[in-house]
Amino acid sequence: MEQSQNQPAAKQVDKYCINCWSGPRCCSTSLMYAFAQRNDTQASSNVLNRIKALFSIVLKGCASRPYRDLVLAAQENSAHNVAAGILGPRGKPVLYAKHIAKHKVGLNQSLWQGAQHVLLVREPYGVVQSFSKVIQPSLLELGYGSLLEIYSELRVLGRPPVVIMSDELVRHPEAVLRDVKEPLPDRLKPLLGECWPAYEMLRRHALRPLPADSVPRHINAARVSVLDSGFMLGDGVWEGLRLVRGVVAFARPHLARLYEAAKALDMDLAVTPQALLLMVYAIVDANGMGASSGVHIRLMVSRGLKSTPYQNPKVTLGKPTIVILPEWKEAAPGPRERGIRLFTVHVRRGAPDVQDPGWNSLSKLNCIAACIQANKAGVDEALMLDPHGFVATCNSVNFFIVREGEVWAPRGGYLMRGITRTNVMALCREHGVTLRECDFYLTQVYGADEAFATGTFAGILPVVEVDGRAIGSGLRGQLTQQLQQLYTALVEADVAGGREGAWQD
Repeated sequence: MEQSQNQPAAKQVDKYCINCWSGPRCCSTSLMYAFAQRNDTQASSNVLNRIKALFSIVLKGCASRPYRDLVLAAQENSAHNVAAGILGPRGKPVLYAKHIAKHKVGLNQSLWQGAQHVLLVREPYGVVQSFSKVIQPSLLELGYGSLLEIYSELRVLGRPPVVIMSDELVRHPEAVLRDVKEPLPDRLKPLLGECWPAYEMLRRHALRPLPADSVPRHINAARVSVLDSGFMLGDGVWEGLRLVRGVVAFARPHLARLYEAAKALDMDLAVTPQALLLMVYAIVDANGMGASSGVHIRLMVSRGLKSTPYQNPKVTLGKPTIVILPEWKEAAPGPRERGIRLFTVHVRRGAPDVQDPGWNSLSKLNCIAACIQANKAGVDEALMLDPHGFVATCNSVNFFIVREGEVWAPRGGYLMRGITRTNVMALCREHGVTLRECDFYLTQVYGADEAFATGTFAGILPVVEVDGRAIGSGLRGQLTQQLQQLYTALVEADVAGGREGAWQD
């Protein structure tokens, strides 16, 4: 039986008929226009009009579209005829046909068997984020199920399609598209061999693209440039995060503080807080920590790469550098019960008009200098005073005292307003504990009934000694222990909402 002119034999594959199937927001239109620039490729409007008929096939079973009848009347409704049109004669050697995956309904096997097929896939977060700005997304609209069906059908036919990741295509188009290019004729292959040595020499001296964003690396393989703003100048901000059963505790206030400091420093993080938190979870999951506790995360953001060692932000190139460093690290249980010892150092906290203490900046030299003095004194933390001689904070944690059943906190002008500090102050108010935010001297510290320190890593720690003087009985106080229990319950309540709970009011 003779084959139709427009219908190739089932086993005959037209290698130059490239059918690209994708979901929405996958750069498929850009890719089509790129192919259209080739002199040997047909991707013009007359081809696209034939391809649009695929959409009308879907509309046959869809009564919800207001334009259903108009499309059905104007377009070819036969899947067989659509396939024949794509596989039929064309004016140029190569045909590039762009399809939406969900429009494959009703196609017979002639198109599957007679042409080349490519699946263009984008990671779901970017698709959903973009698509939802126009219409409410659904699994059907996004096309992932349809793409999987196409892959399965072609694999059954022994012709699994090329799968291209949209994000990789944008970053490295030449390398990704190499497998779907027109094969080089045999007569030109010797010329390729002659050109290759010169090309390789030039390639070695070419500029290299920056590493892809959000690529997890082993801690020993992670690198930043010597020209990075954070490395050269401490120009950046950071947060310490705690993972509890796979959820970042108090994620929203932590990220709010990070973004507030970045804005004060005129630093655009180039990513939303929600997207940054997703990046944190992606790294956590890649490290097998997705359902774990006892994980501490250092989230660091610098202004980015500089063209030369110079402090002016104007010489910064590109986007900020984001480093997410999770570690299996849990506070030792001993200090939670027996407490820690402090020593008052000569290094003072600076005023907000010198360097705002509310910036959790990468440059920590003020605190490091205090920590060095505490190390020399053989204690656990440094106690730091403000410029007026009032008690301010410790070098890495916030400080409180308890006098006659009242909790006293230093005023916030010369300290980092810690997330744990804020939570503990709220717990005092909620549970009827008198709270004073006030100025106080060392003498009032020495005479306190209790003292404690707060921080993201350790939670609440009793302070049992300051400058060699026992605080109260020299043991963990009753109110400190009560606040520890309340804080533990607060953490559990915060993570109970899961990873999505951070953005739920």
